[in-house]
Amino acid sequence: MKSFIANIKQIFRKDKQEIETINFDIKELSLYYNLLNDEVFKSKTNQSILDLDLNDVFFQIDYANSIIGKQYLYNHLVSQQVKAEEIDVIEKNMEYLEGNPFEKLSLQKILKKASSTKLFQLPYLFLTSSIPIYKNINIYFLLSFSALLSLVLSFFNSSFLLLFLFIAILNLAIHYNNKRKLIIYSESLSQLQTLYKTALEIKKLSPFISTQNLKQESIDSLSSIRHWLKLISSGNYMELNDLMLLLWYPFELLKGCFLIELIAMHKVFKNIDMQKENIHSLYKLIGKTDLYLSILELRKQMPYYCKPNFVNNSKTLICEDIIHPLIENCIPNSISLSNQSLIITGSNMSGKTTFLRTIATNNILANTINTCFAKRFVAPRMQTLTSIRVTDDILESKSFFFEEVSLIKTLIDYSSKEDNCLFIIDELFKGTNTRERIATSNSILHFLNKSNHIILFSTHDLELIELLDKGFERGYFYEKVEQGEIKFDYKFKIGKSYLTNAIRILELNNYPQEIIEDAYNNIKDS
Repeated sequence: MKSFIANIKQIFRKDKQEIETINFDIKELSLYYNLLNDEVFKSKTNQSILDLDLNDVFFQIDYANSIIGKQYLYNHLVSQQVKAEEIDVIEKNMEYLEGNPFEKLSLQKILKKASSTKLFQLPYLFLTSSIPIYKNINIYFLLSFSALLSLVLSFFNSSFLLLFLFIAILNLAIHYNNKRKLIIYSESLSQLQTLYKTALEIKKLSPFISTQNLKQESIDSLSSIRHWLKLISSGNYMELNDLMLLLWYPFELLKGCFLIELIAMHKVFKNIDMQKENIHSLYKLIGKTDLYLSILELRKQMPYYCKPNFVNNSKTLICEDIIHPLIENCIPNSISLSNQSLIITGSNMSGKTTFLRTIATNNILANTINTCFAKRFVAPRMQTLTSIRVTDDILESKSFFFEEVSLIKTLIDYSSKEDNCLFIIDELFKGTNTRERIATSNSILHFLNKSNHIILFSTHDLELIELLDKGFERGYFYEKVEQGEIKFDYKFKIGKSYLTNAIRILELNNYPQEIIEDAYNNIKDS
């Protein structure tokens, strides 16, 4: 038995190497997320995707075996909509798979079969309202029947052959016009068979997993569609060899002359329109199964990890040796906050923003896959909202300052909701004057720092350290200058620091001495 399992593992390693050679397009990977969620919701999450490089984080943690699994994991990660009870189900299923290694390996092999990139388009079928239903289907039925009838009659009267040729040419024109319009669905339709077979194999192999995520009626709902699917081609005839092309051309001509594919598509689309929820259920079964396997594999590959300890009704954040998943040889840091938020100061390039991203990213991972790149992570369940990368929008005629005002207003709106929030803010109102920036920053941060919300805020405005004296812990990063070089240790420290290095960096980059001396004199005079 051990040698058999070892052989399966070896096969799996080969499959994994093959799938990793494919460069996946983030637009395709995020299609399920984009179709599933509305624009208002995405405007919030898209900012976190940008600020925290969540697309890159996804690629780093992705060990899904199937295309559906990858799309499902992406949405699972970036949407941050996982409830506490869902986390319990995830852990329960992963514990089961760990205790059944043969079943786990068999599921991996099943899911590997669903790795065709054509599956990327599948969400169009069950998450869009624009599935085409032919209004003139009766006319198409009549044309199909007329072509068949005229062909049969031509054996008895040759004059009917001309009628058949006329109808056949008309039908071929309709056939290829229909094919052109529905090309967006052609690959999706061809993969419904894969969806059905994969879900059915999972159901047969693992009743423990499938009974939690799938009803029998969802499987049965596709049985009536499958027969019609055999009459629909994906259109990828260029992938066929010469022999298969010889068989494909006559069959394609036959389908066109008698509108067989068009009628089959009508039947399929009509059934899909009625069975969207059931098709989505099959998709989610595959996605969830792959999610369990992906998290298990990720945990094996991590240098170390912990499961988060969620503390309800508590304004607490404890992180021990937390690291960022995207940084090789990342310096671990620790922090402990109780009934406080955090304001961080420090020199340029010392690690402030990276530290913010590290905690924010791990908070998202904690709330979505119950896994942290840390030795300990204690916090309440919190939505992560960020303001790090703010840019002006030339096309929308929005200035840098106005963009930031809109973004911070979103954070303020969320602070009034019931859910706890982790607010990650790198500077505030960089696009305005120092006096108003400090005044508004002080007011906004005090406003956000209520209930069990936690703010992690970095700033170069040293005056804010004194203004934010209540409800905020102070921390800093700093550096040493050795032999004419600035060296950072990237270690977070509790306390106040008034050290700066901007002028020193200019000096080390060979700015004119006149500029350096004048800058130092300006500081002394201010």
